[in-house]
Amino acid sequence: MLDFLLKLFFHHLYHSFAWVYDWVAWVVSGGAWQKWVASIEPLVTGENILELGFGTGHLQTILTSGHKAVFGIDESNNMARIARRRFRHFYSKNPNLVRARAQWLPFPGARFDTIVSTFPTPYITHNQTIEEIYRVLKPGGVLIILFAAMHHENHWVGRFSNGLFKIFRQRPSDTDAFQLKIENLFLTAGFTPQAQWHSIQSGKLFILKARKPPALS
Repeated sequence: MLDFLLKLFFHHLYHSFAWVYDWVAWVVSGGAWQKWVASIEPLVTGENILELGFGTGHLQTILTSGHKAVFGIDESNNMARIARRRFRHFYSKNPNLVRARAQWLPFPGARFDTIVSTFPTPYITHNQTIEEIYRVLKPGGVLIILFAAMHHENHWVGRFSNGLFKIFRQRPSDTDAFQLKIENLFLTAGFTPQAQWHSIQSGKLFILKARKPPALS
């Protein structure tokens, strides 16, 4: 029953209630959500970047300042409207945002140096999604997924936030088992994957880096 209610909650949060998404994320994360998302940027390399599930557009605005061509896809029209408004607040040009599903990426093969996704829903581990990611990545390209985060528990805000993340199923209950599962999933698809916790000032981030093999010389 809880799984059904959570699925319903997140569906509406990404669609009809997208306007409160940032507020909900801020509360659940103890104010750290945007910092966690932004912390991915130093891992992103190359000129051509694709973000899967751009949401309200925070990472789009950050990536655009440091890379030649940044694209984003998201299924939610409500999120796209919010992201476009945010982007135009920072830049005079229009963002490269596309409404699409990750299982059917509307891009040619070997297009992107890096593909990135932060706090994605379960679509990210669907076989068809992984196949599409592999297809549009350049040889030697990298997939970066921020799966989960947690605060240090030396303050009540951290303990409160970690408790909410557990309730909302936004953190694996067994990290070791989850790590093995996703690494095997992406290894089977042809990637060289590594998933691990990364310590930052505000807590820890669980990140997968999966590299597509380079082209044979």
